[in-house]
Amino acid sequence: MNIGNTPIVVKKQRGRLESLFFGKDGKMIARMKLGGIVLVILLVIQGSLAATLGETADATAANLVENQVPFGPPEWNLSTWDNLDAFAGTITQGVICAYDYLGDPNYQQAATNSASYLNLLGTFSTPYGDTILAFARLSGSGNGAWQLAAAAFFENVRMNTPGGAAGYVNAYQGLDTSSAVFYVA
Repeated sequence: MNIGNTPIVVKKQRGRLESLFFGKDGKMIARMKLGGIVLVILLVIQGSLAATLGETADATAANLVENQVPFGPPEWNLSTWDNLDAFAGTITQGVICAYDYLGDPNYQQAATNSASYLNLLGTFSTPYGDTILAFARLSGSGNGAWQLAAAAFFENVRMNTPGGAAGYVNAYQGLDTSSAVFYVA
């Protein structure tokens, strides 16, 4: 058997793996059959990982909800995560995604409580872009208050940040580019 001018030697004894790819005559199984085999293998792998992904997402979100720390009196419905204020917007988005994926109302409540806390902090300082994205994600649930919170951020940047939007963006110049893009986005 030759490919171009290069001779190819086909072994007479084949192992199980070779039997998957070569017929009895030593020729490679048609690409379509090979593609079908690969597709079946991928579907089996994906099916076994899907349950694991759901379980992992559920366990992670449950852990975040369990470790949320209330802020103020219970009727305020404000909460955050200890020493993670700088990442609370990103964590809130993750809990929103868990709610979207799993449908557990505890996750939606935890995200709403965290966003309420972040909204309160936003009255004292300009929040990061990931917080605003969390507000925008929550506004998709039909709550117009989150749309107003996101709009207030952009108005605050425009009116109160030295240099406006350009000044806000320039404040992130010292960060790693990927972090700056994430926080500004």
